[in-house]
Amino acid sequence: MRYVVIPDESTLSDLWQPETTFISVSDPAAASLLRTFSLADIPLNSDLLEKYVIPTMSECGDKARIALSKYILQPRNALDLSQKAQEILKLLPFVPVHGKPSLLKCPSELVDPESTVAKLYFDDESVFPDNKYLQEFRDSLHRLGMITSITEPVIFNRLDTYSKLPLQIDKLSEMLQHLFVAAPKPPELEDRYVELKWVPASMGGVMTLCSPCDCRNSHQKALVKYSMPLTELEVGPWWSKQLGWDRAPAVHHILKQLDEAVKHQDNEVITALLDSGWLYIDDVANQLEDRAWIPGASGGYYRHSDIFLRNAQYHPYIDNISPQVAKYFNRSDTLATGRVRPSPSANKVFIPV
Repeated sequence: MRYVVIPDESTLSDLWQPETTFISVSDPAAASLLRTFSLADIPLNSDLLEKYVIPTMSECGDKARIALSKYILQPRNALDLSQKAQEILKLLPFVPVHGKPSLLKCPSELVDPESTVAKLYFDDESVFPDNKYLQEFRDSLHRLGMITSITEPVIFNRLDTYSKLPLQIDKLSEMLQHLFVAAPKPPELEDRYVELKWVPASMGGVMTLCSPCDCRNSHQKALVKYSMPLTELEVGPWWSKQLGWDRAPAVHHILKQLDEAVKHQDNEVITALLDSGWLYIDDVANQLEDRAWIPGASGGYYRHSDIFLRNAQYHPYIDNISPQVAKYFNRSDTLATGRVRPSPSANKVFIPV
């Protein structure tokens, strides 16, 4: 049987090790006497923590684990923890959760409710420590990995979580806006985060969660309002790049936007599409030949092959290119002039440029 002297503290009353008897001694003289006659071991504080307290915490019940944690997290003791001991404690569930005192979590799973990152979590996620416990041991919990800032793992965790909460769109919008402002330079996002549905966006007045690849923010309204949902979230350039919003969407979105613009006689959208350069993308341009999408001044829409240059002097003609888009058809590098026919046929509608 081994005898081990420990401080006379109630929080250590649950210490247990096989073939070991713990002796609480408050009198230093008595402890010295035991050591002198080799009657008991008197471990250094760091050894006491690592050899006896932490192993007991790993095996005992919840009540004893909380009591022992209150000893080990005292500032004078927490500073004696080795790196190895800290790594063990980071993954050991011993911290009572706010509102659920019977639920214990690891320090690394918990969030400091007074930090900016706390605004990214729902109250019912059980990630905040018990208030009283937190006030007493905040610094020690910080050292053991309690979340206090917006890190890459936090961002990935939040996007995964948000994609599973389609019924909490209003709250999600607040959280995401905070994320975009508080962490303006996100990590590189894997494809799956661009495909997960976590962005609140609306189309036709219906708000839903969309994947970033299937929606855009309101700054691109003229480019996608007929073909993709729009989010009201303010998204900075770094996030826009990671979400793919600095690039053209899929071809079918562009063509749908163009077709709907013609249907609604929305020349501002057509002008925006021309300005963006999206209509010059090969896979898009190849599908414009048979589409009547070029606005005429009278309100009609025409194909590329309906256009001829004004100096060709073909008459009569029935319309002029709309002034809104005329500038795009006066340069040799535009969509239209690259397809001008040298001598139009009689059954064509001729529009001089």
